[in-house]
Amino acid sequence: MPNKLSLYGGLIKFFPKALAEVAKTSGFGASRRMIPLGQFEENRSIESYTDAIASHLFGLAKEGEWNNEDALYHRAQIAWNSLASLEKFLAKSKDDQGIFDQSGWDTDNNVLGLPFRIV
Repeated sequence: MPNKLSLYGGLIKFFPKALAEVAKTSGFGASRRMIPLGQFEENRSIESYTDAIASHLFGLAKEGEWNNEDALYHRAQIAWNSLASLEKFLAKSKDDQGIFDQSGWDTDNNVLGLPFRIV
């Protein structure tokens, strides 16, 4: 039987401050690109997110923690781009290979009621 995790207990409870910073980054990026919050730009590739990760790693090394241009933490921007890259990868993997099986997702121990299960 697969391991079951809840989003709250397995993620949010572990990283509340970090996830709040990533959410700020998400809102900033959506407003900058004039796209609805929670939607990806369809034409952005996984590689573009990897490039952004590298850019913010260089920014972190050169400028320190704070990105003065965007008024956000470089680490939060790295995290957001890492998550975006993973999300695109998993969506592509599901489409191409069917390896991301969402059937039977467990919501029993999930405070938010969102499906999350390691398969």
